[in-house]
Formats: sequence, structure tokens, C-alpha cells
Amino acid sequence: MSCMFNFIPKILHIKFLGSVISSKLILYPLLIFYFIAYINFKNKKMLKNLTDISTYFVIYISVQILPLLFSINNFYKNHLYYYFICWSIKEIVLNYIWTFGATYLIYCFYYSKWKKCLNVLLNGIIISLIFIFTYNIFEISYLLGSTFAKNLLITINPYIHVINYGYGWWPPLLLPGQLRSLFADLLITVSILLLLCHFYGVYLLMQRKFIIK
Repeated sequence: MSCMFNFIPKILHIKFLGSVISSKLILYPLLIFYFIAYINFKNKKMLKNLTDISTYFVIYISVQILPLLFSINNFYKNHLYYYFICWSIKEIVLNYIWTFGATYLIYCFYYSKWKKCLNVLLNGIIISLIFIFTYNIFEISYLLGSTFAKNLLITINPYIHVINYGYGWWPPLLLPGQLRSLFADLLITVSILLLLCHFYGVYLLMQRKFIIK
């Protein structure tokens, strides 16, 4: 559900830790998830294929940092050189932690419990769709001319998006003529719905495969 909110209010941003996801609500569930993982994975035996993932981490970081060092060296010849190096390395490492790192920990959690993983995925899809369609009821009412729905959206939208964050106007407080749902614009809405349908299709295929076996 938190993946929907890509433009949360600035007061909730954690730029130092969040990196590219500092403006996204997903940062907070990830912080909680890493805390839970730390408690559960004190016993390193729970970590699967740790040697492979460590090797990949070293290669991944090296491939990104080495070209970066050469490129920065060509542009910055003063004290800013060291600042950009440290900042860039921090960004690369954090990006890895929030993406590949989180994916790896999920893999470890459900290594031998794939059915439970599918159930969690299905519940997440159902909850997300409930929020989407509930919001859509009020947005459709607004598009049909309801003053109550318009005032409600004006009240709650600033808590969902950072209004006028990009280019001084995007995303707007209201988007007349388009059903954007909980997302910043219609294109993101369509993309997320297609992704949810894809996940649900995978769930059905896995369930069918299990039943046949």
C-alpha cells in the first residue's frame, strides 16, 4: 500500500537515509522491516546464499563507484571533490540497501515458505485495491460535480502528495477530467493497476501449480 504514495509531504522526508526514496512512503515500512530483520537474522544461518550476495554487492558497488570517481575527478578540482565522492558513495550504497538488500531479506524470510509469501502478496493486493476503489468513489463524484467530494479531496490530497512539487505545478491539487486515483497522475495509476494484475496472475498460476501437484 505504501508503494502508492510516491510524493509524501516534505515534513515526512528523511533525505539522509532515504536517498531516492526519501519522498516515498515506502521508506517507513522498509525501516521497520530492516529492524525486524535485524532481530530475526542475528543468527547468520538464516541468511541464504550470503557468499553470493556479498560478491554481487562488491561487484555492484565497484562498477558504479569506479566510473564515478573518474568522472568527478575531471570536473571538480577543489574541496567539492571529496564532498561529491562521499555523497555519491552514500547514494549508491543506500540505493542498494533499499532495493537489492530488501529483496534479499524477503527472499530469506520466505525461503521455505513460498505459500505464505503468496498469501501476504494477495492480502497486500486486496488492501491496495480497497484503498484505490474507495478513493475512486469520491474522485468520480468530484468529476461528476459533487462539491462535498471536491472539498474532501482538497483536504486529504496534501497528505497523499506533495502538491506542486515539480515544475511549480505538478502534481496539482485536483486533476479535472482525469481519474488519477491515489497516484500523482493517470499514467502512474494505469502502471500500478497493471502491476497488481500481474502479481495476482502470478498468485493464481502458483496456486494452480500447487493444486495440480
